Amino acid sequence: PAGLLEKLQEHAQGKPKALREALKALVDQGTLRFQGGRWICDPLIRLPRSREHDQWLLSRFEKLDEVAKTAVQASALSSQPAPLELLEAVCPAGGARLLGTLRDLVGAGMLVRREWGWAVPSEFLAKLALDSLGPDGRRKFHRQLLRIVEKARDPLQRSLLSWPHALEAGDVARAVEELESAIALLVKSGQEASSIELCRKLLKVAGNDHAKARAQCHL
Repeated sequence: PAGLLEKLQEHAQGKPKALREALKALVDQGTLRFQGGRWICDPLIRLPRSREHDQWLLSRFEKLDEVAKTAVQASALSSQPAPLELLEAVCPAGGARLLGTLRDLVGAGMLVRREWGWAVPSEFLAKLALDSLGPDGRRKFHRQLLRIVEKARDPLQRSLLSWPHALEAGDVARAVEELESAIALLVKSGQEASSIELCRKLLKVAGNDHAKARAQCHL
């Protein structure tokens, strides 16, 4: 079924046993079934996860060196795929070593390559990476990432990357400003449908009637 292979690859993260367990669970719950001579899969919200697979991820994460761990943490903190420029700025090594580390992390299933950068494919792994920083560490990292992503050349990418870091760093006004900018850019480029989710986020984040009114107009 379309889309299932990618979800399974991200879920299994290079571990054959995790792939077998996920397929078995999907069949057992009736989500994946053989019907009319072909396999049919109902729409997936998320794939089942085993405790053993979580323990394997925990073990892999704890054994990462500083460069790899920082790359995973930065990617987990970013609401959009983390671009190479951002990872080069926060990781203690760049150039060929960082690129090699990113390839290894993708090969191990701990990162996935997206259009704009790298992302953490597993909710459990993302939580693990965030928890390893602690609350103060996360705020400090968000402030550092905000200073980096605001230098992005593409205005839309800059706003999409900036607003979550501003919010987590405690700068709500900046987060609202970046959200409004991203929404306006999407609407201007004819991507109204893509702006709807951002409008909803703006309504939640905004602490003033002006911003809320603008979000309602977009919606």
